Parts: sequence; structure tokens; C-alpha cells
Amino acid sequence: MQTTGNLGLKKPEGTDIVDIADLNGNMDILDNAVNGKVDKVTGKQLSTNDYTAAEKTKLAGVATGATNYTHPATHPAAIIVQDASNRFVTDAEKTTWNAKETPAGAAAKADAAVAAAKTDYIRQPGYAATSGTATAYSAVLAPAPTTIPDGFGITIVPHVTNGASPTLSVNGLAAAPLKDQKGVAYATGKLIAGKPYTFRRVGTDFLADSASGSGNAVAGDIRAGKTAATDAGDITGTLPVQAGGTVTPGATAVVKPAGIYDEAITVAAVTVPADKVLAGTTIAGTAGTIPIKANGTASALAAPSGSTGLSVGVPVGAYLDTSGFGGQSPFVNIDDPDFIAANFRADKNIFGKQGSIPVITVGGDPAIGVARWPDGALAVYPSEGYRKGGAGAGELKVSTAQLKLADSALAPQNIMNGISIFGVGGTLQPRLFASGTINAVGDGTVTVTGLSFTPVIAAVDYGPGGNSQAIGMTMDGRTIRGYYNGGGNVIMPYWDILPGGFRLGYGFNSGTPFKWWAWG
Repeated sequence: MQTTGNLGLKKPEGTDIVDIADLNGNMDILDNAVNGKVDKVTGKQLSTNDYTAAEKTKLAGVATGATNYTHPATHPAAIIVQDASNRFVTDAEKTTWNAKETPAGAAAKADAAVAAAKTDYIRQPGYAATSGTATAYSAVLAPAPTTIPDGFGITIVPHVTNGASPTLSVNGLAAAPLKDQKGVAYATGKLIAGKPYTFRRVGTDFLADSASGSGNAVAGDIRAGKTAATDAGDITGTLPVQAGGTVTPGATAVVKPAGIYDEAITVAAVTVPADKVLAGTTIAGTAGTIPIKANGTASALAAPSGSTGLSVGVPVGAYLDTSGFGGQSPFVNIDDPDFIAANFRADKNIFGKQGSIPVITVGGDPAIGVARWPDGALAVYPSEGYRKGGAGAGELKVSTAQLKLADSALAPQNIMNGISIFGVGGTLQPRLFASGTINAVGDGTVTVTGLSFTPVIAAVDYGPGGNSQAIGMTMDGRTIRGYYNGGGNVIMPYWDILPGGFRLGYGFNSGTPFKWWAWG
């Protein structure tokens, strides 16, 4: 819907719905407009100019006969009244003004001054976030300085918390140590990442421009309600304020809560007998007098107690070390040179001392040596130890080798063949002998058989003459024969070894009786 340009009357279009309210509204607007109009008077024309009340008042003030005033082209300056807002300018003042800098020149000088101020890092400290490492910071300023003179100022924001003894290099210039205001190199963790720190070049170092909060206290170290500045920033204490009073010692611990005490704490006095306190220990100001004894303290006081016991006198004192006897109790020592393991049987334990004398409980205990006494008796040396004695636990075993060492005569050649003495078998053959009488047969041959041995020597004797003997023997496989008669003649008779006998030939008549002897 459109509206008129002057009164804003609504003008429905072809597609608009005509609303009676819009028509009534247009009527009211027209009615109000008509109400403010001036009716035309007959014979008068409407002026194209508005005639105001002010103009009417002005005309009324014009004097009768007044004419139109023409202002002169010039007039003396003296007739003009000057005030604070209106002043005459002299030629000298104009000359001075003309000598002033132009805006462009002033701007150039101002720019130069700003540029100079920007490079004057002594009067105007620089600002930069760092890079590099925790011990070697780097910073870049614009404009870039060419030197780092004394007084050079810079505020840095560390990108990482510092390590020990950090340094700072500005725009690649030589690095200088960063130190606190006292000239002390920073320890690790003093410059916190993301926090600003201002430094001034002094000599060869960058020193902190001002002292800041320092210390590693935490809230629990500071009185509750109080604040302090630390490396981590301002903190408010949480250490509680506690009340004092009197503390009376008792059987259980009296615990005073942690905090700051603004009132005195009184601990009640305690009476302590010195003879009930260990020497070297002081309780409530009383030094103890009970001597402290060490484990193994010597005691010469000991006496039998009954048939199997021993009473020990313990020296007066306190025995604190319970490491003895398996960590269960203290102990004292009673020394006796005979109280040694070598004096007790190995199967006995006396007051904890295990004996070491060997106990022989079986027979056949080997002797460690044998010998002969001067009177010829046999000496047997047993091994050290305890023997009950008797069969089964007391025998000493003497080896054949030991017996041979004791008596060299115990040898096989000295023992009859077929006999064994202490395990040594004899090789000595018994003396074999046989004799008899026999008649010669045939050509006078004497033949003896049926002996229990084979003779090595045989002899015959012709009894009637008493002067005829013959002997035969075998030595080392060789046969020797001989014959002797009273006339001194020696002939060689027959000599033959027979199984269990022998044969000798004389050449005598058969039937002649002979005595014979044979030796094996």
C-alpha cells in the first residue's frame, strides 16, 4: 500500500484489501490539516514570505524619519574594542608565526623523534616474548638495536620456565647472563613461563629492574589471613592460629595441633628418679644413672645350681641389646678355658656348646697306626674319639699292611704253605722226609714208591759192609748222581725221579737189603 507525499494518506493498490479503518484514518488527517489553515481575505494576496513577530517588533523601533545607513569603507582601528576572543595581530607577530614549522615539517620532526625514541631502549625499554631454550633465551626487538649499552632495558615474557643460570641474546647480539637485582644468577624455576620480567644491562649482565616477590613458601607456611609474595605469585596463608595453655604429660601423647601460637604453652613439671633412668638419658631435666651394659658383659659370678644347672650373677645395669640368643634377650659372659667343644662328646650339647669329640658307635674302627713296644708287645694307635668299649662299639681294626709295618717277619715266605696269618698266606713248604728199608731187585736197583711227595734228594746205604753209600739229587732241573765205596771209588749209579718216589741203581745183587732216605 502506498501513501501520499505530504499528509501520508493511505492509497490502496489493486491487490490491497480496502479497510474502513484506513479510510477513517485518512479523513481524520485531512480534518486536522484543514483546521490549521488561514482563510483567504477578499482583496488581499498571500505573501510568498513569512512575516514574523520579530520583524514587526524591529519596525516598530525605527525612529520616525530614519534613513538607510551606509557603512564606511574604512575607519580607525582605535574605534574597535578588543576582547579575549578578538585581537589585532601585529606585523612582528605575523613574522613570528610565519617562521613556525609547517605541519608537514612538524610531522616529519615528530616522526623522527618517535623513531629516535623507539631506538632509545635506555629511556624506553623494549618488550618481546622469548624463544630459544630454558637456559639460553632469545628476543627480537623492532627497530633492531645494534648495541646493548649500559642501561639498556627490556621486558621479556619467557616462553618456558628457566633452567639454571639463563642468558639472553637480543637480535642475535652477544648473550648476557640474566640475574636478579642483587646480581645472583637465577636458579631453575625462578622465571615462570608467560610472566613478564624487566631487566637492565649493567656491565656484562642483565639485572632485574626491580626486586620482586621471592621465596618458595606455600600457603601452609604463612599465618592464616596474611599474604606474601613468592616466586609463584601472591599467596594467602592458611597456617591456623592456635591457643596455648598448659600441657600435662600423661601415659599417652599430648598432641598440640599445628599452627601459630600467640599464647604461651606451659608443660607441667615431671619428677623423675635418676636411679630409674638410663645413664646418658635425660628425662624432664633429670639425667639417668642406671649404667648401660653391653651384650657379652663379663661376669665372674657362677655356681652350680642343682645337679644339672648353673647360677649366673648378672652385673647391675640395663641390658638394652636383645640381639643375643636369636634376638630374644640380652646376655652376659662367663669364661672358663675348659668350656670348649674339644672337651665334649660330639653327641652332647652343654649350655648351647656342641661338643666335637668324635663318638665311635660301630665296630671296626680303623687304627691310625701300629708299632712294637720295647718288650715286643704290639702297640695300636686308635683315632681320637669316644668309644663305649666292648663288642660292637670298641673294636680297633688293624690292617694287614699296618701289621707288616710293625713286624717285617710277617711275610709269606715265613709262613707255612697253606697257613694264613692276619690275611698273609704262607708260601713256606714243610720239610718232607721219608725213610725205610728195601731189598734190591734185578740188577741191584732200589725202587721206592708210594711217597706223598716227589723227593729231590735220596740216599741208600748198604748196611753189611758199612762202606757203601749212594746219593741222588735234583737241583734246578739238573740230576746229580754219585756213588762212594770204602775204597774211595766213585761211580755214577742210576738216578730216576718217579711220581711219589725214586730209583737208584747200584749193580748189586737182587735181594740185598738197603736202608734208604728221601727228602722233598
